[in-house]
Amino acid sequence: MRGAVLIEEPDRAGEICDYASTRLRFAAIWPERTSDEGPPLLAMHQKGRRVGVLRRVAFNDRRRRMYVVAEVSHDEEWAKVQSRFYMGLSIGGLYAARWRDEDTGLKRYTADILEISLVDRPCMPSARLRWAA
Repeated sequence: MRGAVLIEEPDRAGEICDYASTRLRFAAIWPERTSDEGPPLLAMHQKGRRVGVLRRVAFNDRRRRMYVVAEVSHDEEWAKVQSRFYMGLSIGGLYAARWRDEDTGLKRYTADILEISLVDRPCMPSARLRWAA
């Protein structure tokens, strides 16, 4: 399963995740490689309910996006991905920094990513799962 998890765009909460600073913070703790050591893959941000593992992360600096490839290990959750109940991905964590975006007036922030979740409606509208055609 793969999809976009961070897109620098206004989200449904009226905030913008700053791609450059979040990328630096995330890459410092989890570089672009295959690993079982990355943040957990959860379902709907339910703590303690790890449903898979991130296998790869990739950054697109030109489009200001972060993509992940994940393996969903729970059959029930995988069925929800296949049926398109889960439409996207969402980052969970803390604010490492926050400030007002001068262009939009919205809050801009650096995320300290602690987990990534499968969700039915991502807060970042473009943080969608991609299905093979």
